[in-house]
Amino acid sequence: CRNCVDNIFALNSGNCHVCSRVLRKNGFREQIYDDPLIDKETFLRRKLRKIYNLKQDNFETLKEFGDYQERFETLVYNLVFETNVNETNAEIQAFEEEHKEEIEKNRRRLDEDQKWIEDQLRDERQMKARMTEHMETDAVRNESFRQEVEE
Repeated sequence: CRNCVDNIFALNSGNCHVCSRVLRKNGFREQIYDDPLIDKETFLRRKLRKIYNLKQDNFETLKEFGDYQERFETLVYNLVFETNVNETNAEIQAFEEEHKEEIEKNRRRLDEDQKWIEDQLRDERQMKARMTEHMETDAVRNESFRQEVEE
């Protein structure tokens, strides 16, 4: 695949020899997983999560939040299996326009998992700093002790 892709993209675009779709270098991504369907789904989920990033507290009821999550899964399914693609893309675009402010606000906001990760990283940095300080202090003491013994 790599040689074929390099040859196609030597001119920035070309047709796939299997399905004849036009392939462009800027729209190409390297496959991560063995199964191309999983790779496609993962890519689409990440892309859609940037738009569909509303949190539970953006909804009045848990049912509304559940419906939102279920709709997200339907959109992913439609795009992965290329079902109603034009309608799905139109719905995504409409959602993005309608919820622009909330989406931008949530991009800047950390959820509970991210806060926990930040706390863990901060604690780890503090512990590392204490350990480094302790080791430096021990090294100074050992050097002083060694000098006293030599004298």
